Amino acid sequence: MCNDEATTNELKTESDSLSEEDLPSQSDEVVNQPPSTIPINPKIVLVWTIENAIALGILLIAVSAGGIALGAYTNAPKPVLLLVWLTVLSVFLSRVFWLPKRAYEHWSYKINDQTLELRYGVVWQKSVAIPLSRLQHVDLHRGPLERHYVLSTLEVHTAGTRNASHRIPGLDSDRAIELRDELVIAAKIEQA
Repeated sequence: MCNDEATTNELKTESDSLSEEDLPSQSDEVVNQPPSTIPINPKIVLVWTIENAIALGILLIAVSAGGIALGAYTNAPKPVLLLVWLTVLSVFLSRVFWLPKRAYEHWSYKINDQTLELRYGVVWQKSVAIPLSRLQHVDLHRGPLERHYVLSTLEVHTAGTRNASHRIPGLDSDRAIELRDELVIAAKIEQA
């Protein structure tokens, strides 16, 4: 229980600059993640929200403009156009306001001396155990929003062709570097 309180206090300190309504509650995190796993940073919710809002906002604007043009210049049935627009709007709202928080609540990882385990998924939950002996190389990615929120995505590449790469999003940049170095040492990957 002390470990859970320490983790909660660390996450509260990291997220003090964010508004409470933008981040999932800590009690949700404890309920949805196994106790031995490490959660990702809650700031990833904001990154995913902004990314989804931009991508789907463009789609929503395009569908709206197309619907207005079709409604004005053709005999397209207006209820069908409205149905298409409402469908895109509902996808936009769910992907921007519902999915990022749920995805964060279900994302965690753990590493031991033999495996890296990833747990994620909202509707279809997945648990992937990656043997460290199969790691080929490890990359770090930082998009513009991740750099703004001081986050990184760690990508591990394994031997094999199917599902040969896996990502851990929403890591603090310092933690991502530490984890990369741990994995490189554990997997005995030669550094260039």
